[in-house]
Amino acid sequence: MGASRRMTETKGAILSFLLDAYQKRDRIAFVAFRGDGAEVLLPPTGSPERAYRLLEDLPTGGKTPLAHGLFTGYHLIETELRRHPSTIALMVVISDGRTNVPFRNGRPLAEALDMAARIGRDDRLKSIVVDTEPEHVNALGLAGKVAEALHARHVKVADLRADQLRQIFRSGRDAAAPFSQALAG
Repeated sequence: MGASRRMTETKGAILSFLLDAYQKRDRIAFVAFRGDGAEVLLPPTGSPERAYRLLEDLPTGGKTPLAHGLFTGYHLIETELRRHPSTIALMVVISDGRTNVPFRNGRPLAEALDMAARIGRDDRLKSIVVDTEPEHVNALGLAGKVAEALHARHVKVADLRADQLRQIFRSGRDAAAPFSQALAG
């Protein structure tokens, strides 16, 4: 029940972020990583309606190919930056950081951290990691490690209400407008 509540809060904040992005004429995209890979569910667009539907129906749980999600999202951003070189991007990664699917037959966590570090060196984009790991004695803190490698702001969803997440997204977006890249897994 706690995971369901956290995901509902996270989705609500992202939906609010999408509306704000639309009002400010930002472009958004949506990449999901689940199963054995990552998929662009929404290519860069100025219209958030499809993103609303995709987010509301997005399943959670199961396998997590985090490195593949990071790679796919970054590739999407790089493509957008080639088309519009003056663009500054915001990558929002929503995950507990637990990854269990390798990208190139390596160790999933090491690959994800390596991919995050490569992306983090690109000063054309800012990143936010929304950590969905529940607070408990055995918490691994992996999303925090991903955030550190990305040079990203780390936000624990358990510590925030939806209105606070909206403010964090807005502040990140203001630093990285006009193209926003949302990742969820």
